[in-house]
Amino acid sequence: MTAIRYIGEVPPPPPKPAWGRRLIFHGLLLVLALVGTYLGIEYHADWELRQALAEADQLDPGWRLEELEASRAEVSAEQNAARMVLAVKELIPDLWYAAGEDQPDSSHEMRFQINRVPPQHQYTPEMVEFLHAGLERAKPALVEARKLANFPRGRYAVDWQPDYYSTALQAINAHDIAELLAWDIKVQSQQGDFRAALHSLLAQLNAFRASGDEPSFVSILVRISGQGIVAWSLERILGKGEADAHDLEQLQRLLLDEANQDLLLLGARADRAGCHHLFQSLEAGKISDFSAADLASLESDKPSSLVKLSWHIPFVRKRQRALILRLQNCFVEIAKLPEQQQPAAMREWQDQLPQEKNLAAVLLMTGLPQVPFMGQRAQARLRTTIAALAVERYRLDRGNWPDSLEVLCPCYLSSVPVDPFDFEPLRYRRVRDGVVIYSCGRDGADNGGVIPRQGLADDTGYDLGFQLWDVDQRRQPPLPPEPVPQDEPF
Repeated sequence: MTAIRYIGEVPPPPPKPAWGRRLIFHGLLLVLALVGTYLGIEYHADWELRQALAEADQLDPGWRLEELEASRAEVSAEQNAARMVLAVKELIPDLWYAAGEDQPDSSHEMRFQINRVPPQHQYTPEMVEFLHAGLERAKPALVEARKLANFPRGRYAVDWQPDYYSTALQAINAHDIAELLAWDIKVQSQQGDFRAALHSLLAQLNAFRASGDEPSFVSILVRISGQGIVAWSLERILGKGEADAHDLEQLQRLLLDEANQDLLLLGARADRAGCHHLFQSLEAGKISDFSAADLASLESDKPSSLVKLSWHIPFVRKRQRALILRLQNCFVEIAKLPEQQQPAAMREWQDQLPQEKNLAAVLLMTGLPQVPFMGQRAQARLRTTIAALAVERYRLDRGNWPDSLEVLCPCYLSSVPVDPFDFEPLRYRRVRDGVVIYSCGRDGADNGGVIPRQGLADDTGYDLGFQLWDVDQRRQPPLPPEPVPQDEPF
């Protein structure tokens, strides 16, 4: 039936299209979906982080930086080697090693030549004069540095910054004291005063031990580097002549204690605690996102702008933080394993590392995967040095070299040290001018005890070890100086 429309009546407006209401409705749905998705992702990121934190608490109670700091061993001020290191550092003059303070480069060639002298050879008169002059310029510092021989324990007071990686660490000063003592060791060995040389060697070792159980990756790396320096210095002392058996036994005991320090575990826990401390500072707004990223990255692998931007997205940062913490938890647990089980577990751990360039990659790939190898190399140097001291003590007592390392037990060694690379007993070989005690090194091959003298320890075809010379092969005449390569760094 047709509707009746009267004259003058206004027709009703046409119905409005529905698309406008639909657009608003779907827009609201999209916003709600995005908010819900964000909240869901944020909740899951929070859950992942809580799980990683709970895992750390369960596996390794007391793992946070403030807890590690509080649990450090106490050292009295009277026995604190760290206090002495800082005092000696203040006494060392600038450019004490140079021929003249206004000519720092003039000493480069002489220092290069001195460092290239083989352990069993003497220094030239010019070299000895150069060494004496440097030590005379630093005499007050040297007098105090020698006293470190009687201080095997230390602890620095560390003011941990909100950005863990920018904390000033005093342990790095050990290298300056060690270089001064290295010159003293060279001079005393050249003069035949081996007791004085070993005294300075003990001081050198204690300078590196002064950081104690400091929860710092950097401090641990300094200590590891010092172990190699001490072994290198001792080889030069025994290359110049014979030392007292009692002094060698004292040094062997201290090196054995150093070898028994679980620096890998200490470093793993320190890295995790420091990274957690950094993230806490970020969350509290105490540091800038960008400064932390720059300090935690390698110079050759700066984080991109996209990586830096991700620090500002809360759920991204939480998920990356959870990933880092889980990987660090795993690394700490690997460090607790017997050393024979660590290499296989470490390979599995490295397969889990993120390949993309993100926050986790930036923080984890700054050196942590290399620490196990550095620890193995340091242990190889320490263990071969300890065995070499036992061999030398045997020779001093019996008048001849032992036939094997086994005959040293139990009088000179409690047991034959294990090679940290293949977990077999250390090798022992009679060579043309003495004996060599060695590890197979990173390549896992027995290369006959061929020990590099020019920093080739990581190359294939070489072993890591310690050589002792026959008495008539020690203290050989000086060799002609080597020319300095043009590209040799200062």
